Amino acid sequence: MLRLASAASTVITLVVLGLDSDGAWSTSLRSLAGADGATVALARPANQAPDGSTLKATAPIPQSPTDNQSIDSAPTPALICTVATGRFVSSTFEYHFEVWAIAADGTTTLVEVGTVPPSTDRAIYPIRSALREGGSYQWRVRAELEGFVGPWSTWATFIIQADWTLLYAEDFSTPLNGAVAPWVWDGYSHPFDTVMDDAGLWYQNDYGPDWNTAFNSFATYRKEFPVGQDGWLTASLSARDWDKNGVIEAPPSITTQAQGGGYVAVLDVPDHTGGAIFRPTNKLPPQYRIEYKLKTIDFGGKRNGSIEYDGRVNGYSTEGCKTQHPWGEGSNSPGWTGDASVPYCEWQDVREGPYGYNGFHFLSIVDVANPAPRNNHFWHYHRKVLMDAFSQHPDRVGSGTGGRVCNSKTNQYYNYRDGNFNTVNMWISGLPDWTPGPGGLAGNSQWFMTSCSGGVAEQQLSSAAELQPELMPNEFYTFAIERDTTGYTLEASGNFARVGQKTLRFHRPFIVNNAPIWHYNSAASEYDGRFNASLVQNDAYGSTTWPNQWPAGSAYPDYFVIGDLYTNAYEGRATLTDIRLYVPKDGARPDGRPLFGPVPRRRSAR
Repeated sequence: MLRLASAASTVITLVVLGLDSDGAWSTSLRSLAGADGATVALARPANQAPDGSTLKATAPIPQSPTDNQSIDSAPTPALICTVATGRFVSSTFEYHFEVWAIAADGTTTLVEVGTVPPSTDRAIYPIRSALREGGSYQWRVRAELEGFVGPWSTWATFIIQADWTLLYAEDFSTPLNGAVAPWVWDGYSHPFDTVMDDAGLWYQNDYGPDWNTAFNSFATYRKEFPVGQDGWLTASLSARDWDKNGVIEAPPSITTQAQGGGYVAVLDVPDHTGGAIFRPTNKLPPQYRIEYKLKTIDFGGKRNGSIEYDGRVNGYSTEGCKTQHPWGEGSNSPGWTGDASVPYCEWQDVREGPYGYNGFHFLSIVDVANPAPRNNHFWHYHRKVLMDAFSQHPDRVGSGTGGRVCNSKTNQYYNYRDGNFNTVNMWISGLPDWTPGPGGLAGNSQWFMTSCSGGVAEQQLSSAAELQPELMPNEFYTFAIERDTTGYTLEASGNFARVGQKTLRFHRPFIVNNAPIWHYNSAASEYDGRFNASLVQNDAYGSTTWPNQWPAGSAYPDYFVIGDLYTNAYEGRATLTDIRLYVPKDGARPDGRPLFGPVPRRRSAR
């Protein structure tokens, strides 16, 4: 609408139409002066939408880079988004971009802003600023028109790719010497901690003398042997001698075999009381990328729609009982008596029932040196970041959802119960409950990352994808974890159910909104002690306080684990190959010494 007036000087008054938050039109007067020098007066709509927008248009959708995609810094990265659509009228908009850097503690700093001309197809914004190698960034965009602004898009994240060089690789073309390595009785004279290691005080305080009787009813044996160039890998196994006669009834093994024109390592755990993992022989360097290819997996989940296949139930043998004995969920947990004196078969069942589940650690970073298979509750207090399978039995899901799974193709969740139970969880461990209460267990909070959450870690059981084991070994999955100066990046690639071939990649800074990754500091200089506290247990048979669980001056060098880490759950067989360790190209020491540090002595308690 245009209105003209004549006076000593001509003033043209334009009424610019905008939209209020309720969808009604509002006006904005703009006076354009004549030659006599009258000033220009601009006004904005009186009302705004709750999100601050004043333009009735949809939010653009970030297309690239997103989901912590790793990109090169050269050539200059470009941000790409879809165009916005006017809700009541069609128009062509400008697009305003913001780029923010994400620091190690999760704080953000504005790097640059910019606007690109109108577009009818897609908007492309070339970043002008120099971005830091290995740095994490987030960006968003909104439409603009004549001073009116639309709603912001969701945040998209990306990482400037670090320049890695290969340090070690193992393809398992050389046979392993596991058959000649001896099984050694474990008397727990050098425990990882006194909390929930196999002989931990937590169980004694909770269950009393009957727990000691249950724990001493069998013997545990360990086996370890070096693997690869310079023995950079260690194979670590655990087995149970049920009647304490020195004979292991169902020993696990790690061997090699030919497969598909190459070679693989075979991790075979025939009983859920055994364990078998790969780990580094020495602590990992401060920055690294560890990756491998998973060729086959049979640790539970459905096959061709059924949880029962090949004479097994969720991957477990149907022979005998399969329970968590003697490391139960806690005397006050539902589903059983909580009495440690009951027979083995009356403890919580892992094969089926309300506690039934199987699983596998695709790749985890832990906070103890020289990790070895242990009971599952111990590890719930010692993992930093991880990717694992959580194959629940339908009895455990019951009438609930079983959690949720992200379809990264649509960015919509579906219920676990509607999937194939072969999930990939990509998550971090946060701070624990420092005072779990009588009959409870110590354990870290759990934060899950998916494409559906935009890569943001959330405290809700959420799987990032589902594998398709039926396609293996013709197809395989690659898992990788990186650590840089700002945080950890978790990556999984392969042909996922409902999605197809895709790479899922999520970066989590060490600290976000005062929520840290547990024991993230591999060096004392990386942490100031702000999250330190005491772990307190007050139970029926004893009370213990473990002080200084994360003090200033502490350090927790990284170790990775691949395989079956639990000795009271998980059973099955998997094959894998091509384990690779990368380090930054500029990370080599000038004196030529190896980047690996010496093996630290195991501490008796924390």
